[in-house]
Amino acid sequence: MHQHCCNRPSKYSPVTHVIFDLDGTIIDSERVYGRAFKHVVESFDVPYEDDFILKVQGRVQYDGSKIAVEHFNLPCSIEKFMELYLENANQFLSDLNLMPGAERIINHLHKFNVPISIATSSAEDAYQTKTEKFPELFSKFHHVVCGGTDPEVHNGKPAPDIFLVAASRFDEPIPEPNKCLVFEDSVQGMKAGLAAGMQVIIIPEPMISYEDWKLATLRLDSFNYMMPELFDLPPFPDKEIAKEFDRARVIKYGDSSFRLPQQQDSAAIKTNEEKRSVETEEEKGSIETEEEKGSIKADEEQKSTDEEVELTKDETEPDEAIEIELPEHEPSIDEDLNVKESVVAEEPDEAEPIDFGEPQAESSRTDLDENNDLNETEDEKFVTAIEGEGETAPP
Repeated sequence: MHQHCCNRPSKYSPVTHVIFDLDGTIIDSERVYGRAFKHVVESFDVPYEDDFILKVQGRVQYDGSKIAVEHFNLPCSIEKFMELYLENANQFLSDLNLMPGAERIINHLHKFNVPISIATSSAEDAYQTKTEKFPELFSKFHHVVCGGTDPEVHNGKPAPDIFLVAASRFDEPIPEPNKCLVFEDSVQGMKAGLAAGMQVIIIPEPMISYEDWKLATLRLDSFNYMMPELFDLPPFPDKEIAKEFDRARVIKYGDSSFRLPQQQDSAAIKTNEEKRSVETEEEKGSIETEEEKGSIKADEEQKSTDEEVELTKDETEPDEAIEIELPEHEPSIDEDLNVKESVVAEEPDEAEPIDFGEPQAESSRTDLDENNDLNETEDEKFVTAIEGEGETAPP
């Protein structure tokens, strides 16, 4: 199982037969039909809607013309619209190209004798016109069912009629519907295949929303990303793996872990040597030997031990004092004043009491005498304190 695929084969059932839609699946014709619808609608001076083509994809010509006349309220009959439509479309149907990867998977299934058929809504003459450019490729199909003209197909897609008829025309033993795998590009064709009891792989136009295709068994961007072994079909040889498959993702409904390819598919093929080179580079970036793991583990343990020792040292040993040598400098007057101011600012709020001399000797004086002499005594103390600031005379 490829690492980029769903890796859940139980989600898919083994099949023995494969049925292909034609338009938009094998050949790139949907753009031609879109231009034809646009041309006819606008010929009646009615504005065309680009997403209208999604409403008629996969339907027989009459049903598509009926939907167009009713949707755009055109002043013409269904038969007239279909006549104008085919007149415009047939100009380009003989020079169509194959869809990416279509030829590769058809040749692969045919090579391994997997029975394949086509179930198209086209009429017989339109089918011949669209496939005449690739006679050898289309000769490899067991049979073709043209729903537009086949009398056994009573109802067009999304009814299951066309796929049930296609399954019934394989050689004996006739496969059961659940043994048939359908490739489709339209929502109508997807619904028809599911209604027939078959598994359906849808390869839709980019404009088709997830809500429309989410019921499909599988969604791919092109045949180049197909893995037949998911359905128990013969796998592609390594040398035929698409060059960009490594960046592709097979999209499964309801699983958000898968994504679309970053760019469109390519038919370029990768050789065995290129594949081995890619795998080797991936192994170098993602796989480690047991020796490397052991070495890395030992380094991590040693690093952890060193960190623990360093942490213990930091907690137990005091930090060493850092000595900073400052250049000798004579402070200026301004700096000296600043230092003094700083010292004063750092002194405590409570100033030390000033010694005003000896306490009063005559404690027996009356309160009145003390009050009368208070001012005189304080003045004398103040004078004595001021004189004491000078130089003290030798005894």
